[in-house]
Amino acid sequence: KPVVFYGTSITHGGCASRPGMAFVNIVGRELNVPVVNLGFSGSGVMEYEMSEHLAKIDASCYVLDCLWNMGHTKEQPRKGRNVDQNYEKFIRSLRAKRPNVPIIMAEQCDVFMKGPNAKDRYIKALYNKLLSEGWTNLYYLSKDKMYSNSVEGTVDGCHPNDLGMVSLAT
Repeated sequence: KPVVFYGTSITHGGCASRPGMAFVNIVGRELNVPVVNLGFSGSGVMEYEMSEHLAKIDASCYVLDCLWNMGHTKEQPRKGRNVDQNYEKFIRSLRAKRPNVPIIMAEQCDVFMKGPNAKDRYIKALYNKLLSEGWTNLYYLSKDKMYSNSVEGTVDGCHPNDLGMVSLAT
């Protein structure tokens, strides 16, 4: 069964030199597992309907990596695209349809490592809430486990180039 990644242009591999250099594909090769890359440039915003589409894929694991495309109501409002409006409804829908499949909640990768932002803090609190409700097979990936390179691993401080993709994958 494939590992399904849902995210942004970073997930998509928008600035990798070729498709095989997207971090999703590198992870697939390293783990010797099939992957499904559902990275959407500017459009990975966790609409409820997307949870229904993801759940149709018989996955071994879901990786949710949408924070770059989302805002936060208090700090960076983006109508219909806010983490505090979409994330919980999305993840609950996905879990209801695929109750035993592991889900990984990823913070917003950040080459500058300035610590958690409002979106990261929101999903960390949600993660803890879900665990306290008894959820299992739920994992949290903090940004300090992602980019290990300087800005040289990106084309613009955000989108990883090949060097940044390798850093994200490892």
